Amino acid sequence: MRWFTNWALIEGALYYDFVTIGTQQPISNQPVTLYRDGNGNGHYDGVPTDPLQDAQFTDAGGQFSFVALTAGTYFVVQPDATQ
Repeated sequence: MRWFTNWALIEGALYYDFVTIGTQQPISNQPVTLYRDGNGNGHYDGVPTDPLQDAQFTDAGGQFSFVALTAGTYFVVQPDATQ
């Protein structure tokens, strides 16, 4: 038996990409925030137009996952990388 729901998820991973040496390093404990497209224009406009839905930190492998999302357009936002 299969169960179908209207729930969706957005997941991904953050990592440093060291092109010169051909390796990637996960970025752990990095804040990642999820906003919903509040006005339907397909562009991230910031709060209050695009309300915050969730926030979390990446795990040890640089991964994040936002679950139990309803249909819609969302924006995943992370702070700029520090040098």
